[in-house]
Amino acid sequence: MKSIPPLTPEEAAQILKVSKYTLYEMIKRGELPAQRIGRQIRIDPEVLTRDLKSDQAPAQASSQPKAADHGLRFVGSHDPVMELLVEFLRLSACPIIPSY
Repeated sequence: MKSIPPLTPEEAAQILKVSKYTLYEMIKRGELPAQRIGRQIRIDPEVLTRDLKSDQAPAQASSQPKAADHGLRFVGSHDPVMELLVEFLRLSACPIIPSY
């Protein structure tokens, strides 16, 4: 079976029919999982299509807390060291949620 390569944010935004800025906000809020590869972001197409095919109603989704609601929120300027700390603590009990 042929593997589908990860999507760029622009490609994923076209599939979802949203702007790439909306897609970046979805990633930042934790609504859409994405992987950072160096300075680039990639989205798994299987996750994207699974989310599109989800039978969960929007009203039910909004009543449940999002993963981004749990963690330490960092608001500040863009800093490469902070990016490294965010990646290091991503899977910890108290992840850092950056807002630049």
